[in-house]
Amino acid sequence: MTADATDHTTRPWPLWMLRYVGSDDPEAFDDLIWSVGGSPPWGGVSYEEAAAVYELLEDYSGPGRASDTSYAAVRKFLAPRSAATTALEIFRCLDDVHSDPEDYELGTANRGVELCREAGDRGAEATFLSFQAGWHVRGGDHAAARTLTLAALEVYLELADGDEVYEQRVRQSAANAISLTAMAGDLPGARDLFTSLAELLDDDTAEELRRSLRRAR
Repeated sequence: MTADATDHTTRPWPLWMLRYVGSDDPEAFDDLIWSVGGSPPWGGVSYEEAAAVYELLEDYSGPGRASDTSYAAVRKFLAPRSAATTALEIFRCLDDVHSDPEDYELGTANRGVELCREAGDRGAEATFLSFQAGWHVRGGDHAAARTLTLAALEVYLELADGDEVYEQRVRQSAANAISLTAMAGDLPGARDLFTSLAELLDDDTAEELRRSLRRAR
């Protein structure tokens, strides 16, 4: 599911929420804010529902997790097991990870993947694959993290062709995949991967990785 810039006001907030989850891009967050902050709210959403989502986003932007009260205020407008409810739960998983990036649980990332597959949103799923990778990095399993990162990169590359908000995810995932391959002890593989992915990197990151791979033994 991707945002259609030519018809954006017909799309309600759950689409824009999942696009932000998938991209972690400031422009995508601005679009999410506008989807509920405009007059009228996009996609035929009521002013009351839009206000509740807007307050949740304000709460999310502050320190720590958004409150249970903020999530409950949105949920009361949503049908159980609806696409909007699933999007909200995916966002809550994101909130949990962002609020504790150094110590989030694997179960949170796993639940995010499951919910994203239920929603059919590959970009958001790739984000939680990246979170799974981050958890494996903390445990020292760089090979597992590399596999997950490459899977996420494949998705981001596809999505970035149609929506530029995913381009930063491409750059991040490409750099991480190269570094993780080296950290897993496969220096020839890391160098080969660098050769194939270098054009996806920004200049400073490419130069840093090039020097690091040259020094490695």
